[in-house]
Amino acid sequence: MRVEKSDWIDDGLHLPTARDLLSILFRRIRVISLCFLAVFCLTLFVLLSRPQYKADMSILLRRERSDPFVTSNTTVPDTANRGEITEEELNSEAELLKSEDLLQKVVLDLHLQDQIRPGLFSSNRSEEVRMQKAIERLASNLQVRPIPKTDILSVSYRSNNPSSAARVLDALAHEYVQKHISVHRSAGELAFFEKEASGYQQRMAESGQRAVDFAHQQGVVDADSESAMALRRADEFEASSKAAAVSVAELQHQLAALEKEERSTPARVPAGQKRTDNPELLQMMKSSLLNLQTKEGEMSWRFQPEYPPLQDVRREITQTQHAIAHELTTPLIEDATDRNPLRDWVNNQLAQTRTELAAAQARETSDEDTYRSYRRRADQLLDEGVKQRALLQDAKAQADNYFVYSRRREEARVAEELNARGIVNVALSSAPHAFALPVMAFSEDLLVALFIAVFAAGVIGFVFEYLDDRIRTPEQLENEIGVDVLAAVPAVG
Repeated sequence: MRVEKSDWIDDGLHLPTARDLLSILFRRIRVISLCFLAVFCLTLFVLLSRPQYKADMSILLRRERSDPFVTSNTTVPDTANRGEITEEELNSEAELLKSEDLLQKVVLDLHLQDQIRPGLFSSNRSEEVRMQKAIERLASNLQVRPIPKTDILSVSYRSNNPSSAARVLDALAHEYVQKHISVHRSAGELAFFEKEASGYQQRMAESGQRAVDFAHQQGVVDADSESAMALRRADEFEASSKAAAVSVAELQHQLAALEKEERSTPARVPAGQKRTDNPELLQMMKSSLLNLQTKEGEMSWRFQPEYPPLQDVRREITQTQHAIAHELTTPLIEDATDRNPLRDWVNNQLAQTRTELAAAQARETSDEDTYRSYRRRADQLLDEGVKQRALLQDAKAQADNYFVYSRRREEARVAEELNARGIVNVALSSAPHAFALPVMAFSEDLLVALFIAVFAAGVIGFVFEYLDDRIRTPEQLENEIGVDVLAAVPAVG
């Protein structure tokens, strides 16, 4: 029995060494050589018989027709219309180029489904199957990639025929532009904005008329400004009323003080004293004294001094002399009085204060009534201002919406004209062109065939080695039978 088997195949504890690989190569040199030659020749024949040609084109994305924002602002910032192309937009356009419906239109335009031959196991393929196969083949040979730090998409396609590759890219570019227009411009956009603009124009006119009717009915032009003015006037009259109330309190206090002063102030005051003699009384007394002295003289000639009537006369003379002397020593005093000026001033102040008090009370009452009137008017204008503001805001909102949709209507009209003229946001920066030389040269084909042949030959050699159950070393024999091998005789020939 020949006991030959590679020990590393059965023993999974370690990887094969270079000696093991070389031993397998020498043992399977015939199989490996035949396999290498067969695979190398077949691969080289296939590569040389079906060369791959490549066609390229470049698509530039730009912002010549970016959609403005739907906003009530009358102006749109330039950043909204002239922004840079983002990476997401580039990737979106790349996916749009590889979309299945777009590829299907290209297949139908060029009848690529007719190039699908029946399979090995299915002699008859339906139209749907051939269409799907053609789309898959087109997608597998189509390559779309954004060029870094640019707004350009690079599109390439490989085919066995260079002219066919260029035609595919031409059809793809045409269908892509139409697809781009249909995606970025909705159908019926102009009719929609026309309808919306007409509706908002009518509502704008109705809202404006309601605001005008309200102003005429209420007799106000600007309720907010008139309300603010009424509030200012109310504040002024309120302050004036409070000032009048303070004046009334002061005048009442002043009036009470003046009335008290009036009660304690006399109406008249002494003006002075006049000392004068009483001439008539002195003349009478002197005349009486003269008569008594005459009578005494006459009686003293006829009667004795002890005569009683004579003594009575002498006594009367003495009394008259005393009365005259007393009258001369005590003159007549006349007391003069005059009106009290303080009392007159108090009376004048009382009259003035009473007049000012009546005027201040009347002013307080009038200012209070005017304040309440302005306050009621301000409250009324506040309520009317809320209603008027709501009407004006509604009119402004309708006007803003009308301007927005009228602007979008014009943009949609312009967009349709641009679409009809083929002016879009994408352009072919380089038209589709095919290379005259195949994608891989003969040297590259030779290297590819060599690599595939080496790989296939190696796999076949290892498969044959794995399927061979012969034992080749004493160690493998010991592992198989569980008995120590004492000696081994090498095979000869």
